[in-house]
Amino acid sequence: MSKQTGGGRVDLIAVPYDSARRGERMGAGPEAFMPRLADRLGATGYQVRSVTLELALDPASDPEHRALDAAVSLGVALVDRASRSP
Repeated sequence: MSKQTGGGRVDLIAVPYDSARRGERMGAGPEAFMPRLADRLGATGYQVRSVTLELALDPASDPEHRALDAAVSLGVALVDRASRSP
């Protein structure tokens, strides 16, 4: 198997949330994984830019709807951010 080299630009977009909880359960994965991925891509010649999406929920929002509100907000933010990537 030959080693491939990069040369382009890559944006890594982390969404560290699970049911509106930042950094908990599945939400802990992106920030734990992303630095290693960025290092490996950089070592193969890619220019890597890492971005973490942050969620701003209204503290007065209904807890029963918070996870749904978070999913919609993060989905919109992800599409917006990805559309601006190279």
